[in-house]
Amino acid sequence: MSWDSQLVAFSNQGWAHPFLDGLMIAVTVGAMPLGAIMPLLLALAGKRREGVALLATFIVSTLLAVGIQFLVMRPRPAGIRAVQLALAFPSFPSGHAAAAFAGAMLISLVWRRAGLLALPGAVLVSFSRLYFGLHYPSDLLGGAVLGVSVATAVYGCWYRPADITRPRWAWLLWSQVGVLLLASLGAYLGLLRFDLLALPGADKLLHVLLFGGVAFLVMGWRAGRSPGAVLAILGLLATAEEALQALSPARSLDPVDLTFTLAGIALFGWFGAIMSNRSALRGQ
Repeated sequence: MSWDSQLVAFSNQGWAHPFLDGLMIAVTVGAMPLGAIMPLLLALAGKRREGVALLATFIVSTLLAVGIQFLVMRPRPAGIRAVQLALAFPSFPSGHAAAAFAGAMLISLVWRRAGLLALPGAVLVSFSRLYFGLHYPSDLLGGAVLGVSVATAVYGCWYRPADITRPRWAWLLWSQVGVLLLASLGAYLGLLRFDLLALPGADKLLHVLLFGGVAFLVMGWRAGRSPGAVLAILGLLATAEEALQALSPARSLDPVDLTFTLAGIALFGWFGAIMSNRSALRGQ
């Protein structure tokens, strides 16, 4: 039994208690209506911009989670103690975790102190899905990564005040990191079984785009600083990630993949440094 399945069984059966059943039902059932009510309350309180940003974050993260679910089609955990019936949706990533962490992350960026309550709340919502045996822990991790990615993109490119010197497009860095993490997680779980990736050179191009996109956006995030050290660190991280693939039965260490990855980091990083310098000259 995999660690994913072991943790589902432990949480769903080892922690079973009538009090927790009732509490977790209240948490998981109340999470989605709360996500719809909070933007309305913010708008009524005169914080329309915050309310619209929060609503957009909830909607986008949920739609993306559902879209990815039907793309990878991971079955729900089997052999669980049924407390709440699962909807007819696949398992990866968790839509509840995506929406909960998206909202919590946006709240944390806008109101730092409120994040001290919002983030533990997102963890509790995610745990409720594990307690019911409706998701694997990796589903919750994928949902959390997706939610944080959406929230940072909304905050940086739309909500964030315009007088901050860092270019707005640099905030997409965390979304790109999220895409990279989701792709890596999906690969380790054996969920990326797409015909497109079987085409000659498709996996090499994917390495270039994923890591190159991160390098490009890092240059904007650290605008005005020497790119050499940052790109060297990215190269070391990419090398470590490739080396760790030797530990996974679903993946393998491939020096050719690593070569394309490092080439993408160098090329896109150089281009990102140019773009960030131009943004700085325009006063962004």
